[in-house]
Amino acid sequence: MNPVSCFLQHRSAALWVGLTGRFPFLVRLLKHASWLYLANMFGQVIGLFLTLVVVKYFSVSAYGHIGLVVAYCEALNRLIDFRVWEAVINYVGAYVERHQWNHAFSVLKLCYAVDLGSGLVAFAVMVLSAGIAARWLIKAPETAGLIRLYSVALLFRTTDGTSSALLRVYDRYRWLGVKRVINAVFKAALVLGFLSFRISLESIFLAYVFTDLAVAAFVNAAAWRVIRVQFAGVIREPRAGDGIPLREIVTFMINTNVLGTLQQLTAKSDVLLVGYFASAEAAGLFRLAANLANMLVRLAIPLQTVVYPDVVKAHTAGDRQKLRQLARSSSMIAAVVLLPVSLGMAVLFVPLLKLIAVRPEYLSAAPYMRVMLAGVCVDFLFLWLPFLLTANNRVTFLNAAQVVRLLFWIAGAAVLIPFLGGIGGACLFTLSRVVWVGLLGVYVWRRHLL
Repeated sequence: MNPVSCFLQHRSAALWVGLTGRFPFLVRLLKHASWLYLANMFGQVIGLFLTLVVVKYFSVSAYGHIGLVVAYCEALNRLIDFRVWEAVINYVGAYVERHQWNHAFSVLKLCYAVDLGSGLVAFAVMVLSAGIAARWLIKAPETAGLIRLYSVALLFRTTDGTSSALLRVYDRYRWLGVKRVINAVFKAALVLGFLSFRISLESIFLAYVFTDLAVAAFVNAAAWRVIRVQFAGVIREPRAGDGIPLREIVTFMINTNVLGTLQQLTAKSDVLLVGYFASAEAAGLFRLAANLANMLVRLAIPLQTVVYPDVVKAHTAGDRQKLRQLARSSSMIAAVVLLPVSLGMAVLFVPLLKLIAVRPEYLSAAPYMRVMLAGVCVDFLFLWLPFLLTANNRVTFLNAAQVVRLLFWIAGAAVLIPFLGGIGGACLFTLSRVVWVGLLGVYVWRRHLL
């Protein structure tokens, strides 16, 4: 090896050792999140491509119907279907750290049972309510079949939360990255394939169904592999895990499910409120802008995936210094990723749409997206706040803050959207995030949780 190569290799090794010593949590976050960021970036590129394909072939009204159907099904699914992944991370993760395999496996079984039961109930309600929702909420009776199709896709996702959370507990972030690549590739291939046979909204939703089937098969197989290896000693014990704090766990599940429901209602009701108080066209523009602005939110997902388990571990150990370092490190990573991407999106939105020659009316979504980017930036920079409160078992306050945010959205929609149209919805999109982060930040500061 020549002297230059030796010098560069030595300096690189020294730099890595220095970073690891001075910023251990930053390095850990970067190491684990890098796989998810690569997969997420790939998925974002594919998602942007698919969004542009859809808006090229469908009118604003048809695109709005896609958004309204997805929003209705997702909101109803979150209202009924329990999300138990927080319980997996909080309790299975804690028991694994203490090597209490029986208790960990018992909590895991409980989470799978709750996931399956609530998912089946949500599926039945969506199918039965499809006609009513299509006629009275979406105001397009022909979308009833689309609601039923999408409910099948959500049924396949039923155990995704528990399985993915288990992979997070065991640091299987590469597998989670593969899961996202599979989702992007299958969705792109199936959407293009179905549209090549027939350009219709049914083709889009059929692609969603088969994509979720493929993703569910992979993630559940990966989780089963972890279970077979890690819980081999207790998997056949009929009374494994007796003595777990069942009431505490169920209460935690209920509280976090209420929080998740409120968050999803807030996130999914924005399109519904714009469509109700304005029009399907305004909802279509709002959804396009929100999809593009929320690409920043999707960039935060890899960081969230890694930060939450570490926050729980630091809180369990009572290590406030580690909590502060995690908060600083996650905000630093968020800022580095956030600022250039958001600036680029704000500048390049209109030229990109003109380049691919989409329908001219879609260009009106540009001011919507620029307003929304500010709200996404605020959320992204302080993504660790909800995790800190959840780890401190302050879910009741999170629920109260989310109710305030939802009521703010509904009241603001009734006032602003009839006068400002979709741009009023974009303003509420940002302001509701500022209210949310402000409430959480003040609470953490006053309670000295950090």
